[in-house]
Amino acid sequence: MSMLRGTPVPRGSTRESLDWYRRTIVQFTWERDTGVRGQGQIMIPAIILTVSVAALVQFALYYWRAVIAGIAAQPISDRIRTAAGITASQVGARDFRSIVTLGSLIPPMSTWANTEMLTCSRYVAVLVDQHLERNMACAAQVRGI
Repeated sequence: MSMLRGTPVPRGSTRESLDWYRRTIVQFTWERDTGVRGQGQIMIPAIILTVSVAALVQFALYYWRAVIAGIAAQPISDRIRTAAGITASQVGARDFRSIVTLGSLIPPMSTWANTEMLTCSRYVAVLVDQHLERNMACAAQVRGI
């Protein structure tokens, strides 16, 4: 027999089966059984930050490409075609040099273009120099072996 609110309940009765539902199924504890403790807890925010930054960079690159594609899709005037000597209906990669030479017709753009080309040239020269320096160091190390 079990006790239900102070009164004895016969074994096997419906009232005894209801008594079972008044107990907790699992004993309550304050400890967590799942999850990572200690140093591992910082990994989740780091992963979220990394994925967010990667998504932002990817979005920025796609946006940049879309802006360039939008500008490139605009029609080119007949004045520019005539000045560059373009006879084809579509401007292609082969027309790049003739279009770049038009920069000399616009002095402010020419100055800007020269400044940009100077910066790019110095950048490439430094990269090539660093690459050659690493190759020389690697060759000297191989010769020393």
